[in-house]
Amino acid sequence: MGRRFRQLGGECWFRPWKEWDVEEFVIGKFLGTREDQYGKTNVELEVEEVNFDLVNQNDNPLTKGKKLVLNSCGALDNKVDEFEKGMFVRVEYTGEITLTKGPYKGKKAHTVEVFIEEGEDSGEAMDSFNGEDDSDDL
Repeated sequence: MGRRFRQLGGECWFRPWKEWDVEEFVIGKFLGTREDQYGKTNVELEVEEVNFDLVNQNDNPLTKGKKLVLNSCGALDNKVDEFEKGMFVRVEYTGEITLTKGPYKGKKAHTVEVFIEEGEDSGEAMDSFNGEDDSDDL
């Protein structure tokens, strides 16, 4: 029986929410969380798929298997407790809103929609995600 190793640290990508466009998304395996310099929780994903371009300073693109760190935002922070290490997560940017109540009333906030994998992909899951209905009405 051989030993298995997992790399700690290594190269990772960051993308501030202000650089996202509405409907851009990432799908990735949840690796865990880490605290940033402001004490906020950031999410680490091993990328499976992205629909945006991201290149680091060495012209090295973000591709499958690379690590992407998602900055804290309320819409994501409220869901992260439901994540389990190794599960696949889809995070889609939905824009910016102005908060209407609470201590941050009047401030802008980035919003995302979060989806977690529910099992093996048989094609039905993506069809329902895309709003398609395979049922015959005949």
